[in-house]
Amino acid sequence: MIDKLTSKFTRVFDRILTGGAVFSGFLLIFIMVAVFCDITLRKALNMPLLWVQETTTFSLVAIAFFSAAWLLKREGHVSMDQLFKRQSPKTQAMLTTITSIISLICCLIVVWYGAQVTVDYYQNGDRYYSTLEAYKWPIAAVVVLGFFLLVVQFLRRINGSLTTWRRLTGKGQESPTEVDT
Repeated sequence: MIDKLTSKFTRVFDRILTGGAVFSGFLLIFIMVAVFCDITLRKALNMPLLWVQETTTFSLVAIAFFSAAWLLKREGHVSMDQLFKRQSPKTQAMLTTITSIISLICCLIVVWYGAQVTVDYYQNGDRYYSTLEAYKWPIAAVVVLGFFLLVVQFLRRINGSLTTWRRLTGKGQESPTEVDT
């Protein structure tokens, strides 16, 4: 039963990560088209699109946070590969566990503080003083959601690296002399 739930959660969460990455891809295409149109209209007709700079800035924030956990799942974040690859597989698993725990703690802090800021922005109706005068809370919520997805992915990464470490060290396995009762 637990394995079935875990398997279902994994599939759903992986779809969420993939959806975030695909959405980020569409936002990147939107940015390219919007900037192209803005530059063309500005140069050809002296009619810039005033909303482009602000929406592309918000889109860049969304791209970063909606794709970060997807990238972590694929081990695509920057790492010290040359140093890491020279270690034994057991040491690699332990280093991955340690760095993931530190990163998890940092992400939890951002989620906690970011959630408080987001609620505060929402309750106060805070806006950016800019062309669109957009509310601040949706952008803050994107950051919180992105870091929450990272929290879950770091938990998964910790579980995977600890499982690898246990397998490599022989911990957590029954000894051949034990008899099942």
